[in-house]
Amino acid sequence: NYRLGAKDKEDKKNYDLSIDNFTKSLEYNNNDLETLLKLASVYIKDEEFGDAINQLEIIKENYPNNALSYYKMGLCKYKLFKYDDSVNAFQISVSLDPSQQTIHSFLNWDNDPNGGNSYYHLGKALYSTKGYDAATESLIQSLAIDNDHQQSFYYLGLSYKKNNDFDKAIMNLKNATELDNNDYDAYLELGKSYYESGKYQQANTSFNDVINIKESEDRIKSEANYFVGLCYYNLTAYSESIEAFTSAINLGGLIEDSLKFKYYYNRGLSFIKDSEDDLENPKYLEAQNDLVEALTLDDDNSDALYYLGIVYLRLGQYGDAVDEFKNALKFNNSNVSTHYHLGEAYFNLSRYNKAKDSAEAALKLDPNHSESHFQLGMAYLELGEKVSAFEKYKDLKKQDKNLADKLFDNIYK
Repeated sequence: NYRLGAKDKEDKKNYDLSIDNFTKSLEYNNNDLETLLKLASVYIKDEEFGDAINQLEIIKENYPNNALSYYKMGLCKYKLFKYDDSVNAFQISVSLDPSQQTIHSFLNWDNDPNGGNSYYHLGKALYSTKGYDAATESLIQSLAIDNDHQQSFYYLGLSYKKNNDFDKAIMNLKNATELDNNDYDAYLELGKSYYESGKYQQANTSFNDVINIKESEDRIKSEANYFVGLCYYNLTAYSESIEAFTSAINLGGLIEDSLKFKYYYNRGLSFIKDSEDDLENPKYLEAQNDLVEALTLDDDNSDALYYLGIVYLRLGQYGDAVDEFKNALKFNNSNVSTHYHLGEAYFNLSRYNKAKDSAEAALKLDPNHSESHFQLGMAYLELGEKVSAFEKYKDLKKQDKNLADKLFDNIYK
């Protein structure tokens, strides 16, 4: 029965047969360590983690110093998202077998030589509990035992990335991609590490590797295109960023609203920037469409409301601009630019008192905001307060000579 169970555990279709045969074997010797361990292993393969834990508890009671049982318990607890319990089990496993010889022997029997030692799984569990320093130590220990374990490099890179040590993150994630050049998750995280360290060209190479891996899911390719768009945006290549964000949207499918918001929002910003660069071919209507779409997904996002206000301002729809800037201020009243541009919209509507109030609100937040000093001076002029306008000119002379000269010319034209 034991041998039949061992044979059947190789085929997913035969897990039930394997479990049945191992269980029958235990009828003759209900505390046989090897059978209990292998029955627990098949339960884990069959994702019956509760049944696996029941077998492992029997082992714990009868063989309290068995490192492999704690290893298997750690796997079960991790799969059940009980990360603290998982950490505890793997810590006991490594304390009972620091060299991990029993774990390696079992993994070879189970035809899973890359399954990872207890140090690896401990590091992975610690990563899931946000214990990144401890995860790093454990994963380094894993690589000291298994120096070409691809997933240990992967999680070590992630841990360094979480601690903002991007050079070490990049080094370890590169190792992970070299050991498995189809691991699109590793390429994606490598790209993110380059991106977060400001290395946009290198990041783009990694994200394009993700896109070119045939096995990559559309969801992953969509995210990679999104980051390609961000890289191009930071490189001021706005046409390319628009193209990449469009690919992200087209591949996104049924992604969560938070991601879809980012895709539309950032493409909208790219349309604005592209319009500012190419004044003869503005794309403000495209930007408007994207920002409106983004706001259907997150209607209280102050940044999206602000940029929609900017779009309306550029389109000369000043009333709509006022509405969007006021909406943005409901969610973030401390944005200097929003107050300033609200004043700009009011000024274009000849509502000079409102323009003055907005400029004053901006200057309360940032007394050195030169554009608001200029706007306030212009509002004073339109309200017939020439002396106050001249005072603003004197303030501006200390900050921005060009704007000061422009205000002076308006005062005395």
